[in-house]
Amino acid sequence: MKYHWHIWAVMVVAAALVVAWLPLSLPQRFASGLGVGLAALSGAIVLFVRWRALKVSGAASLQAGLKAVGASLLVRLLVLAAGLYLTHAALPFVIGFFALYFGLQVVEVRYLVSADQPSRLSAQ
Repeated sequence: MKYHWHIWAVMVVAAALVVAWLPLSLPQRFASGLGVGLAALSGAIVLFVRWRALKVSGAASLQAGLKAVGASLLVRLLVLAAGLYLTHAALPFVIGFFALYFGLQVVEVRYLVSADQPSRLSAQ
């Protein structure tokens, strides 16, 4: 099973470089950089939580998966609220956060699909 950490890392670095090259004022640059950083942090936490949920087998696997989805949403909601509280430039923060967030969603879905492949092959 692939963990897709390398794809996650490349996306984080690319988003950070884009933020660094944007013609923004210093508070806006800080807010968008904070958004990218917090999205990266929450993405790493979510990948870890989902990895732990995938290790559960049997009847408890569905419950663990649903708990992982709930925990993922809670982590991202708390991180987004904290970032909005810390910055005065809300729009650059939200753009920086969600620009990386939507990219990380693709990584998370690919991770879950690749993790499901061995179980499908062994079930046949």
